[in-house]
Amino acid sequence: MRRWLHQHPDYNKKDAYYLLPRDDQVFIVRLRTGHCRLKHHLYTKFHIGDSASCPCGTSPMTVEHFLQDCPTHQNLRAETWPADTPMRDKLYGPMESLRRTAAFIRASGVAV
Repeated sequence: MRRWLHQHPDYNKKDAYYLLPRDDQVFIVRLRTGHCRLKHHLYTKFHIGDSASCPCGTSPMTVEHFLQDCPTHQNLRAETWPADTPMRDKLYGPMESLRRTAAFIRASGVAV
């Protein structure tokens, strides 16, 4: 890490994303950009799958639905974020918030 910092002195020091392990960075950037393996993106962009709907049946499986609203992951979401946490904190917050988001993705078993 020290070598990388020396080679890239102008990286955004305020974004904790750069300090995450590589696999966590991949999760976060996919969710930030929406270019991920969630059903909504795969169906609307590439016409892969039967529909964009989440398996829970309540709405399309978007990043926001997955992180904020999906009833399938309600218990895991409550364990990961005991207090109501906005999307901005989950995807752009401090290091601890980003780590929680990555842990949530791993624990959910959903491929992003």
